[in-house]
Amino acid sequence: MKTHALVAATVLTVTATMDSTMGMRQFLQELPNGSLFQQALGHPGDDSSQETDFAQAFDNAGQSWTKSLCEAKFPGTSMTSGQAFGDPCCTWKKGGKPDFTVTPFTTTPGKATTCASSGVPSSASDASKGSSGGASDATEGWAPIPASDATKGNTGGSIPSPSTRCVGNKKRSRQ
Repeated sequence: MKTHALVAATVLTVTATMDSTMGMRQFLQELPNGSLFQQALGHPGDDSSQETDFAQAFDNAGQSWTKSLCEAKFPGTSMTSGQAFGDPCCTWKKGGKPDFTVTPFTTTPGKATTCASSGVPSSASDASKGSSGGASDATEGWAPIPASDATKGNTGGSIPSPSTRCVGNKKRSRQ
């Protein structure tokens, strides 16, 4: 009888641990570049009973990548979550490829990625020119504000939305 109880307790412990680990990996798939990250992104020291500030923000967003989560400031930084995870234009959809690949982090993201123009990442704007004759007049001449300058002139203490961080110099037509 004691042996059966011990076996049952062991099976329950292993099953609970596997479910917890598998569930946390599942949450990472809800993020751009999520496959690059580990459990520590949401749980300090891989302790599933503790949550990081980002994990709390992720929970508040319904445990999915939303535009509001993307545009929100990543906890403890001056960049948005989208800039931190390689989706600066906040256009990534689950299962898709993020605009940029980032270096995995736990609490402090590396270099912020930037959006070249409203809805178009800076690297994609160059790649999309191809044989179609280049960018349209609406986006030609647009360039991202460097991440270090993203908050200059913003006296409200918050990060401007991706669409307002872009600057442009539209070419004048010849007469």
